[in-house]
Amino acid sequence: MRSPFVQLLTARRFAPLFVTQFLGAFNDNLLKASLGIFVTYRLAEQSGLGASSLVMLAGGLFITPFFLFSGASGTLADRTDKATIARWVKLAEIGIMGLGAWGLWQQSIPLLLAALFGLGTHSTVFGPIKYALLPQHLGADELVAGNALIEAGTFLAILLGTILGGSVVLFDRGALVVGGVGVGCAIAGWITSRQIPPAPASVGPDAPRPRLLRDSLDVVQYVTSQSKLLLPALAVSWFWLFGATVVSGLPVLAKDVLFANEQVVTLMLALFAIGVGVGSILAERLLHGEVSARHVPLGGCVMAFCAVDLYLGSLGRPRATELAGAATFLREPGSWRILADLVGLAAGGGLFTVPLYAILQHESEPSHRARVIAANNIINALAMTVAAVVAAALLARGMTMGELLGLCGVATIPVIVITAWIVRRGLMKGVVRLVLRVLYRVEVDGLEHVRAALPHAVIAAN
Repeated sequence: MRSPFVQLLTARRFAPLFVTQFLGAFNDNLLKASLGIFVTYRLAEQSGLGASSLVMLAGGLFITPFFLFSGASGTLADRTDKATIARWVKLAEIGIMGLGAWGLWQQSIPLLLAALFGLGTHSTVFGPIKYALLPQHLGADELVAGNALIEAGTFLAILLGTILGGSVVLFDRGALVVGGVGVGCAIAGWITSRQIPPAPASVGPDAPRPRLLRDSLDVVQYVTSQSKLLLPALAVSWFWLFGATVVSGLPVLAKDVLFANEQVVTLMLALFAIGVGVGSILAERLLHGEVSARHVPLGGCVMAFCAVDLYLGSLGRPRATELAGAATFLREPGSWRILADLVGLAAGGGLFTVPLYAILQHESEPSHRARVIAANNIINALAMTVAAVVAAALLARGMTMGELLGLCGVATIPVIVITAWIVRRGLMKGVVRLVLRVLYRVEVDGLEHVRAALPHAVIAAN
């Protein structure tokens, strides 16, 4: 029997959506990274503003649409065919990346910031679509595998976009290359979006029309009123808070704590993306298609342990006169431990978050599914904003990036305890199953038939 990942990646009901979202995530980070480097090294002095101020402004413009338009995007996705919306969104992306390419070519900060706001809006509208599409096109036993591929693909796209955008834009004609790649990927994304099968609206035509801020408040209120949706959303938000802190802090960690250059930053970003992919795939392997949160506490434990050990491993690094390159860094004592911790942290994050996304999709009513995803996006954006503000304040007071990562690991412990308590029955079942398998070599076949017969199955011990 073929792997569920291979089955999905070769099926029209999933593959076009996967490629479309991959290209979109790549473009988001291609432009963000290009703008950050371009502004810092080329345009900051011309504008009369500090580089840090412009980068903070750019980050704020990208995330603002998630607060403003997420609710309306979810409402639109619930009352309209999602495949149709995806095509229009991807068509708009071509124009947005064209604006960004023109801004890079003209070295225009206003054009670049406008394009970044446009991409933020594009991601806000597309986010509820891609996650609400999965339950319509996939079976319940395929949700975990589908989310694992989406999660792994997203982080790989983030890695590739960040590396290409940050490394190429300052070369001779680098802006032209970045702009051309961005527009080309947007066109490719529009083409693949046209292959996404129809995903009809889950509510009737008399459903409320989108209402911008009012919808954002309403969807958050809807999710917070139901613990079965709120708890997974809060847990996912913790992952994004943690992950955003790690990814944004890697350059500072490399330079100020590990005394390493941008080659090591690129290496760590690559390993982080690989780790998330490994953890996402591991989640599907452990659950075998079952929508369950019983392995979420394990993922949290791995995240917490690796973050604390990364901090401990970064202590006492000798200060060097020159920043170490990748080859030199790998020869230094303790470097492999730090990289292993980073991979483990990311893998724990994939194991932690993939089941939670599947639960959000599985537990939400079809008529509200896109709005639930929209509310989750709002809570995620709020968590990442809070993380950025708190991290900036702590770093300004003298905390090192290594200490901040260690603090994130310790702060994950209450999250582990809460999730373990919520899924305590599933954990106990898993422990008993493990004991029976290891000590008594008990194997159970045919559980899929029991699930198919529920809730009327009768199990008689023999």
